[in-house]
Amino acid sequence: MNFLSSILGNIFNSYTNQMEWEFYRKNIDYFIPPIIITVVGGFAYMFDYYNNFVPTTAEINSSVFSCALENRVEKNFIEKIISRDDYKTIVTKHMDCDAARNLRKVKEKWHDSDLNEYSTVSFKYTSPIDGKTYDKTREIGGEAYPGQMLNIEVWKYYPKRIHIKSATKQD
Repeated sequence: MNFLSSILGNIFNSYTNQMEWEFYRKNIDYFIPPIIITVVGGFAYMFDYYNNFVPTTAEINSSVFSCALENRVEKNFIEKIISRDDYKTIVTKHMDCDAARNLRKVKEKWHDSDLNEYSTVSFKYTSPIDGKTYDKTREIGGEAYPGQMLNIEVWKYYPKRIHIKSATKQD
């Protein structure tokens, strides 16, 4: 009896395993194309990033320094159910840094918040691709001063497209 049950058991087990494999095989076909597209797109982006950008420098013309407060607070019951996270991040609008520090002292909601510093900079650079001068305005983290240099990268095919790498240190 044990021999017969072991043979039938193996047959039933292999049949259920085969059914499970068919189920996975059919459903895996839906996931393979998006994965391939994502991987190929990532490699194309990295190839473009490392091969089609030319490094250069830009000089900051003007800078406006501002701060923002960032705080993690607990979500309410409905938000927890929907997103399955317990906390959310609240960020204030950009304001004067002294006002942000005072807000941290006065309001209990912002006591444990992080103070993030930003500079909205206007800078000028000469493109190594076409030799023209371009003006841009961007927001960077930290403090920046007029006359300070930015390390940027310019795209070979459209000189107005740039990546800001870093700001040089001010002496």
